[in-house]
Amino acid sequence: MVDRQVQVAIAQRVSDAAKASASMRDQAAAQEQINAQVAAGLVPAERAAELLQDRLADLPLLAAIEVAQQRGLKTEAEKATAALAEQQAVRERMRAAAATEQFNTATAAGNDRLAELREEMRLIGATQMERAEALATLKATQEAERLNVGDRAAYIAQQVQIAVEQQRLNDLQWDYNYALSFTSDQWDLIARNVENSARGMGVEWHYIAPGRPMQNGYVESFNGRMRDELLNETLFLSLAHVRVEIAAWVEDYNRERPHSALGYQTPAAFAAELDKQWPASLRPTGSATQPIASTPMMRKTTARL
Repeated sequence: MVDRQVQVAIAQRVSDAAKASASMRDQAAAQEQINAQVAAGLVPAERAAELLQDRLADLPLLAAIEVAQQRGLKTEAEKATAALAEQQAVRERMRAAAATEQFNTATAAGNDRLAELREEMRLIGATQMERAEALATLKATQEAERLNVGDRAAYIAQQVQIAVEQQRLNDLQWDYNYALSFTSDQWDLIARNVENSARGMGVEWHYIAPGRPMQNGYVESFNGRMRDELLNETLFLSLAHVRVEIAAWVEDYNRERPHSALGYQTPAAFAAELDKQWPASLRPTGSATQPIASTPMMRKTTARL
């Protein structure tokens, strides 16, 4: 009894495998036939996948027709042939409907774009805000018609408001960037004026050689310290934020932090000690920023910038 059950199970599996193999052979044959048609130029390559899908869908009915004809079952063969023809006709109808939908969608998109181009031509010479508001109104109206929006007026008003706020944000960003650029241009102008003044006074202008920061050691050391301690460690959110952070760092650098090069005094304390060495008659007065050291205490330098 057990042997019989095993034999039945094996026979079932062999039958299933044979059916699967037959199905794969049919699919392979269909693929090879379509490949040959593509290679011969009879079928466009972009339609190969579509034709293969159709051929695989027709395989069961084609097999039924072949068997009915082999066995002389005329009525069954005619029914299978009619079913195959109906299946192919319905498939072509669905494909034609999909193509029509795609064409209508593309045509509608083209009409919308033409309307946008006409509106853009009308808006030549208008302000950016006027352009943003008008184009947003047109686009929202098109979307409301296409999506069949219930409250069209509310939808259009919302989309226009979004466009207006976006334009305001763009304007604010542009103004901020322009302010930064203007400040940078001012510093460039100052640098050019200083260079021209030095040239007019016969002062030789020297630049350090590329890759030789030791030629300007004091300044390069300061730049590196400021970069490491402040610029690389702080995410600046605005120009005002930059000013606040730099002012705080300068205050700490000059008045709170001892420097080994100054005998572990702060620059402010060191300057105060040097200031005492000035003769009373020569001590600077007024609110102007005082020099860090008197001329006799400063290292001798040539007249160069």
